[in-house]
Amino acid sequence: MILTFIICLDVNLRVEGANNTSENFIREELRLEDFSSVKTQEELDSLISDREKILMTTGVFAFAKGAGAISDSGVELYFLFYELPIIIPSPTLGYDDRSGWTVGLLLSFPNLWGRAHKARTGGYLGGQNALTAGYIKPPTPGHPGAFDISGFWGSLRWEHEDMTERTRSLSVGLGRAFRWPNLIKLGASYENRLFDSAGVCLGGDSSDELLGWTVSWERGDLDNPLNPRRGTSVGISLSSFHELTGQGSFQGLSVSARGFGTVGRTTLAARIRLEMFSSETPYYRMQYLGGLYALRSYPYPTRTGPSRLVFTLEARNLIYTWTYPAIPFPAEFYLVPFAEAGALGVGEDFGDYLWGAGLGGGVFTLGSGYLGGDVSLNGDREFGLHAYVGWLF
Repeated sequence: MILTFIICLDVNLRVEGANNTSENFIREELRLEDFSSVKTQEELDSLISDREKILMTTGVFAFAKGAGAISDSGVELYFLFYELPIIIPSPTLGYDDRSGWTVGLLLSFPNLWGRAHKARTGGYLGGQNALTAGYIKPPTPGHPGAFDISGFWGSLRWEHEDMTERTRSLSVGLGRAFRWPNLIKLGASYENRLFDSAGVCLGGDSSDELLGWTVSWERGDLDNPLNPRRGTSVGISLSSFHELTGQGSFQGLSVSARGFGTVGRTTLAARIRLEMFSSETPYYRMQYLGGLYALRSYPYPTRTGPSRLVFTLEARNLIYTWTYPAIPFPAEFYLVPFAEAGALGVGEDFGDYLWGAGLGGGVFTLGSGYLGGDVSLNGDREFGLHAYVGWLF
């Protein structure tokens, strides 16, 4: 008979820099019981490195670093944090051929109640007049349940059709993480659209109501949610929508993947998105190519169709870091060449390929996120110019 004895050491934790985050929340995410059975310093360092990555995925910290040592009395742990601001304002200014200029202000709250719950609210004015708000309880290793709710109310001006689209929507999602960082999620949504037109109404009724549901799987291990340099993020979702007015329905499959890797001072970033919807998809839910978030080198919307495939590759070169003693975080300046391609189709048949490339640049700080812009040239030899807040993916 072989007897195995497991010695459980006392774990002493010291935390600095977590002024707005509950220490109980940090302890639960660190799962201190795992540290009580380590046997070597190498094993302890590996466990600390794993917990650093997990704490960064909560979206609360801009920096999390741990250290530890094994002594006769137990395990001594020390974690140093730099938290994101309690409120992150994001001003926006955009232009597209559909509705002209729109300005906006979004306020993000990344750490409600000190437990990584999040909220977002704000509005837009101009070509789009709208209010939006949302609340998220994200899944974490120590708290695997997920919940989110978001709402939108506003109007959008379609200049070319002399029409105004008024939209109200509400969505709710419930999920749970398993074998971290996998997440299974079930969502439901309601959407009401009313079209006021002095000209042609793009076909269809003047009012449309949609009720939908979505089942999705997500997995991500990005090292920093605001400015990722390493890691991957993938997601798959199945959705079904039913028109309450016309009694029609349509279904869709969406697949997305992002990957990041660092070579020296350059972060290579890639994203691929595939959205396949049935041919019965109504005109107002068609996929499109063109615009800032779907082939930015083309104006919105250059093409529309039931299915869409888009690929983007960026090289985010960190060219200069500026620091100032009175400012607690540095400003990082980037030069970003990019290339992109996309196609539309019906079902699995894709065609009508478009491509473009360009050069962008901007500055990233913890207070503002990424503020950037770019100039591009597409396959039709047309130039485009954009400005935006936040990385596009």
